[in-house]
Amino acid sequence: MNEKIEIILVDDQSRFRKAIIEELKEYNIFVIAEAVNGKECIEQLKENLPDVVILDIEMPVMDGSETYNYIKEHFPRTKVLMLSQYDETGMMENYIHRGVNGYLSKNFVSSHVQILAEGIRTLKNNGTFYYSYDPKSALKYTKRETNLIPLLYECKTSKEIGKILGLEEKKVNKIRRQLHKKTNSRNATEFIKYCIEKGLKFLGKK
Repeated sequence: MNEKIEIILVDDQSRFRKAIIEELKEYNIFVIAEAVNGKECIEQLKENLPDVVILDIEMPVMDGSETYNYIKEHFPRTKVLMLSQYDETGMMENYIHRGVNGYLSKNFVSSHVQILAEGIRTLKNNGTFYYSYDPKSALKYTKRETNLIPLLYECKTSKEIGKILGLEEKKVNKIRRQLHKKTNSRNATEFIKYCIEKGLKFLGKK
């Protein structure tokens, strides 16, 4: 049995919340508080500290984007997984660069709750989870690979990455080759482009 996880679910659609709450119980994930907008979410966070906050982007009063900014500033240790109606990779990339822990296309959640559950558990275990419109294209990466990816975003050399991660340059080059092989990319630029186009599943911390 997986360890118990507690979350706050923030979404203005009551039918959606009710369905998700029931199905997540099968994965030992429990909603300790609900909110219909960002303002309610913030009030709940003052009373309950969950393992993960599931935050819809499109909401009245205070939307997900504004709420995420507040959480990042006032509850920096809280893990946030964004839900979006949009499958646009540009929006997902924006949230990646803003440092959100996870991003999931809401279109898949209702019929693929196991994907949401996997994302929640990944965030709980200090990973990151990005999932776009194409489930088959998502790849799993090792912990070292996930730590390397954001540094590739910053175009750092293997020597620089080695110093940051405490690895030998030779080891960094080996991990880079593994990433390129998994995605059939020739360099870091092609690898990042592949991830954005196909839908990311895991990325390292920013």
